[in-house]
Amino acid sequence: METNNKLTILIEGVSGGGKSSSFQDIPVDLQKHVLFLNAEGKELPFAHDFCEFKITDPHQVTAAINRIIKGKPFKHKSGEEIHPKLVALDSFTFLMDQFVSLYINTAEDTRGAWGDYASFIRTLMLEKVAKLRIPFVATTHILQSDDMEHMEKVSRAAIQGGIGKGNGLESYFTTVVYAKQLRLKDIEPFLADATMLTLTEEEKFDEKKHVFVTRPAKQHSGDRIKSPRGMFSTKDLYMDNSIPQLITHINNFYQG
Repeated sequence: METNNKLTILIEGVSGGGKSSSFQDIPVDLQKHVLFLNAEGKELPFAHDFCEFKITDPHQVTAAINRIIKGKPFKHKSGEEIHPKLVALDSFTFLMDQFVSLYINTAEDTRGAWGDYASFIRTLMLEKVAKLRIPFVATTHILQSDDMEHMEKVSRAAIQGGIGKGNGLESYFTTVVYAKQLRLKDIEPFLADATMLTLTEEEKFDEKKHVFVTRPAKQHSGDRIKSPRGMFSTKDLYMDNSIPQLITHINNFYQG
């Protein structure tokens, strides 16, 4: 069910886990080429120069992707016309909450409206995002529940309807990582061999760090993390929560 665009990345995590802040490391000279589709209704937790649009209707996202496919530019706040090099959607959860408020809660035929909900996601990912030749990075909040059979907490993207209960939003992305804040003592065993994990003085002082969890592991068995086989080695279970670093690693993997 994944798209033909290999650079479709889903960042999952709880509020405060570092999903939005993972975009902070994008170099300043490249930020204006990031089309940032903000459906959260709040400011990002850092200063930036993104080409940002506040999303109030899910169909605005479809229109933006169509614009990129057709090669049409966007106007940056500086007045410059830009062609995006990366599309960011923050967050898929809030985007689809908008869909519920606008098109399901007000519908006479709610069953049909829920069908439209699922169709919107499939069309966006399989017919629009699939045609992009630039990275598409989306964030999502998570829902947690108890798996009584395996006696563990399991989590999935916070998406409603049949898609949320079935294969999940994750099935539409090639790479799914988790943004988490972990204690340094849980990370320290990986520091010596990790190739994408560094510690700042502030993180050492706080004794905690925001990371991406990149691959399935025993300590994260309830999370829907996934990537192509061989993309992340066991020593890179944890990496800095940096979108540029993640995209560079994925690009290098596909380029051999």
